[in-house]
Amino acid sequence: MAGLARELEKNEDEKILIKKLLRFPHLVCLIGMKTSLIYACIAAAISLPLMAGEVFKVELIAPEAPVVIQKEKLAEALKYANAMKNYQAEMKERKLDKASLKSLRAIAMKGHQYEQGIQLKFRLTNISDAAVTLNYGGDATTNQLLVTGPGAVNYPFNGPMTREYRMGKSMTIEPGKSKEFTIQELKYGMRNASRWLISKAGDYQVTLSFGARIGKSRVELKSKPVALKVVSK
Repeated sequence: MAGLARELEKNEDEKILIKKLLRFPHLVCLIGMKTSLIYACIAAAISLPLMAGEVFKVELIAPEAPVVIQKEKLAEALKYANAMKNYQAEMKERKLDKASLKSLRAIAMKGHQYEQGIQLKFRLTNISDAAVTLNYGGDATTNQLLVTGPGAVNYPFNGPMTREYRMGKSMTIEPGKSKEFTIQELKYGMRNASRWLISKAGDYQVTLSFGARIGKSRVELKSKPVALKVVSK
């Protein structure tokens, strides 16, 4: 990086060109370029994941009021959560016979579809000076969630999926404008096939990592963690 800084100081015209390359890292580096331009191409390639910060910002939005879940439903969720933990442990140790493992898995998998009424939103804001079009809702879009708290249980999907590629829908966000999206039941991952299950009342933190495609480039953004409070009645 120090070498790149020295080269930038040599020539103002080269500096302008390098800045353009850094803004458009998909430009091809040609053989025989000056050293400064080669440095710029390397830096541009490294900066690919960082370009999203120049286009969008993402904000995760949790309910202001505590989420109320009945004690009976939390107890049922805890049963599924414990079954999932035991199933994951047995998959590593392989101590149970096939029939017992299948029965444990059947109980654990009920947690995938268990409704708790937890709904989050996230806001995507275009912070650039131009309209940006991206695909959303297809296989190129991913919402990854990290939930921490006293009863947060991860349910990663590990089953089969249909083989077709889902394109999603194209949408355009104008400069300074935002769009909001809903996350149901703490679902995440490809096709929202994974989820988090809340098995205890308490205070939680949730962080979103959002990924989508803009043309041929990949957008990767991470939200600040937000507080989620769950109470039982």
